[in-house]
Amino acid sequence: MEVPQKIKMFLWKVCQDILPVGSNLYKRRMAPDPLCQICLKGMETVEHALLLCDWARATWFGAECKWTPTLETVNSIGSWMVKCIRKIREGGGDDQEKRISKLGFLLWEIWKTRNNKLFQQQEVNPSWTISKARTLETVYGKLAEKQQTQKRETNRSRTYLVTWRPPPEDWLKANVDAVFRKENETGAIAVVIRDSKGKMVLGFSGKIQAKSSTVAEAQAIKQALIIVNNLNMGKTLIESDNLKLIQTIKSKTTIGEALAIIQDIQILMEKLPEKGMTWTPRNGNRLAHAVAKAAESETLHSTWSCQPPAEIRSILKRSLHASNDDVVSRANVQYKRHGLLGVVNRTSWAMVDIDREDPTTAAVTRWATLEAPKNLVSDSEPSTRRHHCSEFWFPRRCSKEDASEHVKFSHFSSATDG
Repeated sequence: MEVPQKIKMFLWKVCQDILPVGSNLYKRRMAPDPLCQICLKGMETVEHALLLCDWARATWFGAECKWTPTLETVNSIGSWMVKCIRKIREGGGDDQEKRISKLGFLLWEIWKTRNNKLFQQQEVNPSWTISKARTLETVYGKLAEKQQTQKRETNRSRTYLVTWRPPPEDWLKANVDAVFRKENETGAIAVVIRDSKGKMVLGFSGKIQAKSSTVAEAQAIKQALIIVNNLNMGKTLIESDNLKLIQTIKSKTTIGEALAIIQDIQILMEKLPEKGMTWTPRNGNRLAHAVAKAAESETLHSTWSCQPPAEIRSILKRSLHASNDDVVSRANVQYKRHGLLGVVNRTSWAMVDIDREDPTTAAVTRWATLEAPKNLVSDSEPSTRRHHCSEFWFPRRCSKEDASEHVKFSHFSSATDG
C-alpha cells in the first residue's frame, strides 16, 4: 500500500483494535459509556467508527470504490480490508496498487473527520471527506514521484553497466519481452534464444491481443516455453524484465488478470527437466525489447532473425563483446537486493513429454521441425546450419519424425551463424 508512514501506522492500530474509540475507552474506564457520539445509535467500536456509522457508510458509498459496509459483511475491520484487497487483486489492471492505496487514504480521512466532530464540533460531511482523501492522495503521489525522480537522477550518476548475461555452458537463454498499446489492447511479443557464446539460436516475434502489459508479458513467457518444449531445446533459462511477473511465477502464485496464462506457464515449466527463470533490468533485455517494438510497429521483416536490421545487429554485437566479469558482478548486486536469482535456478521438476501445442499468439499456424530441402543443405559445417521458417529459425538437428502434419510457412530458407 503506497501511503505515508503515519497512515501505515494508523492502519496497524486499526487492525490491532487499539484506536481510542468509545468501546476501548469505556473498557479502560476513560469514558462514561461506549455509545457513538455522532449517530447515538450503537456502541462505537473500530468497525462502527470507520465503516458502520451512518455517515461513514454514506462516505464509502460515495467513494470511487463503491463499497458499502454492512453488519452482514463486516466481522472485523481487518478481515474486511483483506476482502477488499483480494477483490482488487482478482480484478486485475495496472492500477491495483493505486486502488488499494485509496482504501488507506479514505480510512484515514474518515478517522480525522470523526475526531474533528468530537473535539472541534465540525459537522461530518461525506463529500468533504472523500474530497480530502483524493487531495491527500494526489499530493502524496506528486511528492512520491518527485522523490523517485530525484532517486533516479542520483542513481544515474552512479549507474551500473548492465548488459545481457550469457547462460552457463551447455545452456540456452530465452529473453522475452512485449509491447502493449492500451488504446486498442494490441501489442507484440518477442522471444530471442541465445547460447552461452551469445550467438542467436532462434528468433520469434508475433502480434497479440491483450488486456494489460502484464498479460502481454505473460504471453511472451508462455510462447518461449512452447518453443523450448516443442523443439526439445534442453537446458534453458527464461529471462524477462518484468519483476512482478517473475516473482509471481517463481513463487507459484498468480495475478488475477493473467490467471489462465500463468497456469499454462506453470504446466509448461513442469514439463522441462532443467530450466530456470530470472529477472534482468531493461538494459539486460534490450534485444528482445527492440524486436517486440519493431514487430508492433510492423517494421520488422519476416527474415529478421537471419538478416537482422541495423538496430538489432548493433545490440547483438554489443552483447557478444560485453565483458563477463565486472558487469555481471555489479548486475548481481541488484538481483540480490530484490532477493532474486541472478544466475541459473537449478531447481528441477519431473520431466513429462509435452504434446505439441499450437502457438496462440504467432503468425505461424503450427510449429514443425523439418530438414532443409536438399538444394539448400551444405555438407560444410552441418552443426551450424539453421532452418528459417516465417518468423523463427532453429537448429538442423531436429528430425522429420518430430514434424507436425499441418504446417503453414510463408517461406523456407537456410542460414549460418555468420
